[in-house]
Parts: sequence; C-alpha cells; structure tokens
Amino acid sequence: MFGTTIRGNIRYSLISIVYENKSKEERDAIIIKVAKIANAYNFITALPEGYEINVGKRRFLLSSR
Repeated sequence: MFGTTIRGNIRYSLISIVYENKSKEERDAIIIKVAKIANAYNFITALPEGYEINVGKRRFLLSSR
C-alpha cells in the first residue's frame, strides 16, 4: 500500500488507458466494485472517512479495531 487514501491505493492498481478515460463517477463505481470483489467494501465504508482515510506509508494508520 502507498501512503495515500484507500481510494488512491485502489486507483493505483487500476491505472490503464481505459480506466483513465472514464469520468469521475465511472472511476468511483469501478473502485467500489473492486472493493466489493475483494470483500473489503463493508470494512472500508465502516471507517470514519471511508475511502478517503489515509492509510499512511507503513499502513499503521489502518486497523480493523
């Protein structure tokens, strides 16, 4: 994981010409779909800042507790 938000980390994994040409709404829908496929959607949406929470450079800011 990179020192950015959850949304940013998922976005980095989706970088491609097809993805980059999508609208913001389409990109957000893809990010949510990926989180659901990874079975992470419920965890992410339960976080105080959801997809916008910064996970930190060493992921120590992200915890399931």
